[in-house]
Amino acid sequence: MRGQPHSGFVRQDTVAPTQPGGDRAANCALHIIAIGRLRLDATTQGYIVRKMAEGHSKMEAIRCLKRYIARELYYIIRHRHQEIHQAQITT
Repeated sequence: MRGQPHSGFVRQDTVAPTQPGGDRAANCALHIIAIGRLRLDATTQGYIVRKMAEGHSKMEAIRCLKRYIARELYYIIRHRHQEIHQAQITT
């Protein structure tokens, strides 16, 4: 049939498509942090259990964890940048 996509190329799950670009080193660092926290941190393990109870697969739960970590890191970096900027203004 013409005009219809090949069934192998149709995405069947409900995950939003990711952006093709991005920082591979940052993604690698997020993955290492997520897996390390998942192995050692009880709070993180509980987060994954809750996400899986909501119906997410383990990989989807880890994806959510990476986003959570990215938000945490962004806040820390942004807050630290503001502290440095304020220190430069006062001196």
